[in-house]
Amino acid sequence: MKIKMVMYWAKILTAHESKLTNIIHFYFYKCYTEESFVHQWIKCVGHILNSCELSYVWINEKKNRSVNWFKSLIKENLKNQFVQDWNSVVHYSPKCINYRILKINVGLEYYLLSLPRDLRIVFAKIMTCNHRLPVGPRWINIDRKKKNMYIVLLK
Repeated sequence: MKIKMVMYWAKILTAHESKLTNIIHFYFYKCYTEESFVHQWIKCVGHILNSCELSYVWINEKKNRSVNWFKSLIKENLKNQFVQDWNSVVHYSPKCINYRILKINVGLEYYLLSLPRDLRIVFAKIMTCNHRLPVGPRWINIDRKKKNMYIVLLK
């Protein structure tokens, strides 16, 4: 969604100056820079560009740039941000202990496609500690006698 928003913004910038979308955009951008009126779409595009460290594109928006180059740059930056966020969530979540061991990179694990659907679901539940087995991080701080007693009750 973010890529589509930014690409629409880039296409507006490369459009002819007499187009209505271009005129409206420059009016909203002028109001945004003067802080008299802030349109949410303009604010969101600015936030996306700033988070991708492309503030210079936002500030100097009148310069002509290649849309394809810009799209690849935005796509790469947003992907890198996603991977960093994913790594931090997986690293700091106590439920992801098994997942950290089995999964290193973001992407499809092709061996899962060779498994039947029901086994895929079971394997994914074990990887993400979304099961009822008495193992994993939820058992770390429980006394060993209580764990053994619970296992006997399960049987």
